[in-house]
Amino acid sequence: MTSSSATSSVQRPFALRWATLAAALSLAVSFTVSAAPEEDLLSVYRSALEADRQLAAALSRRRVAEEDVSQARSLFLPEIGLSAGYESRQEDVSGVSDTLEHAGWDATLSLTQPIFRRGTAVAMEQARTRVSTAELELSLARQQLVLRVADAYFNVLLAQDEVTLVEAELAAVESQLRRSERALEVGTGTQTDVDEARAVHDQVRAQQVEANNQLDVGREALRRITGRYPGALAGLQEGFELRPVEPHDPDHWVEMAERYNLEVQLAERRDRLARQQVDASRADRYPDLDLQARLTHFDGSEDRLGPNGVISHDGEVDTRSIRLQLTMPLYTGGAVSSRTRAAEAERAATSDELLDQRREGALAARSAFLTLTANRERIAALEQALVSARSNEASVRRGQEVGLRTTTDVLDAQSRRFQTKRDLAQARYGYLLNFLELQAAVGIVLDEAVVEDVNHHLQPIGRP
Repeated sequence: MTSSSATSSVQRPFALRWATLAAALSLAVSFTVSAAPEEDLLSVYRSALEADRQLAAALSRRRVAEEDVSQARSLFLPEIGLSAGYESRQEDVSGVSDTLEHAGWDATLSLTQPIFRRGTAVAMEQARTRVSTAELELSLARQQLVLRVADAYFNVLLAQDEVTLVEAELAAVESQLRRSERALEVGTGTQTDVDEARAVHDQVRAQQVEANNQLDVGREALRRITGRYPGALAGLQEGFELRPVEPHDPDHWVEMAERYNLEVQLAERRDRLARQQVDASRADRYPDLDLQARLTHFDGSEDRLGPNGVISHDGEVDTRSIRLQLTMPLYTGGAVSSRTRAAEAERAATSDELLDQRREGALAARSAFLTLTANRERIAALEQALVSARSNEASVRRGQEVGLRTTTDVLDAQSRRFQTKRDLAQARYGYLLNFLELQAAVGIVLDEAVVEDVNHHLQPIGRP
């Protein structure tokens, strides 16, 4: 699902920037999965679009804001009303022996057309700003949905990797335990080697329980977003190549964030609303000018006091009137001044919040850029560390065979290899998430196109 046209208009200048950023942050990450995937990041994201309640709430709030415009527009249009009733009234007049009686029904059709109301024009400006704010909030909800889906998705992948690694480590430790027990039986090993291997085995078994629990928790978090439990998820593809982020200047990303970050744009809209509220409070001092028209029809009887006594009249009477009504507030007990001072104080507060949000956006962009850069270097270091760990483990095993290394040495080398693989998997998934966070920080729309770009680096569905 792509962003709405109203939403995308806010960030259209980013089309070329996104193409540049996507090229600069080209990703190719390696991890092997054993089962053919049923779902990938794109399919999970599409499910979240339909099921996520936070996004649904943002869509509803945008509809509320759109109705504000209709309500503000109605203030410029005439009000037409109809009233009708029946009345029976008796009057005793001093000096007149008879009682004056009035009885009958009447109907009044009235029209009021506003000609000048300062507050009405301000209300329309505020309504349009609220619509713009709701559009930004919807864009932010979509952006946060992409980040939440990606975070939950990669957490499940990481948990799956952890389960796989723990199972592999448990199998390796069990093999070492059996080897130590056989060596003890034939007299070439020691009880210490057996005890050490069994202790590590028990520890890895506990890690297996924790890994399975984390996988269940991760799947539950993904279900909260999509409304259903995920199937087998596509992992990272074969091949690994990371290019440096261009331009390699954090100030460039900071400048973009200060201008285009969605939170910054929302703070700007709130500041604009606060300024408009000051105008609305001051508008209460202006006069209102309305055109009023009335048509009244009366049908009944009434007694009138004439020069020769009481005169009874039966029949119908139509009354028409047109009036210009000017209403000017002179004194309201200080309420208008108080509301104006409160609105000005709120405007000062939103101005400070806008400045703080620009700083927050700048921090988010700089942090995302530096984290992405550091993660790239960390992945390269961990890849080399994994090569070294494998080589070291092989050397330690050969040393054990000739009696130069102990079972403890082998278990330690083996543990370091598995821990390095865990750290590498975590760094790779973190890099993908940092890739999205940097785009979010600088205001690039995170939509299906961005998800699909990341999804290209996952194992295609149906391929084992």
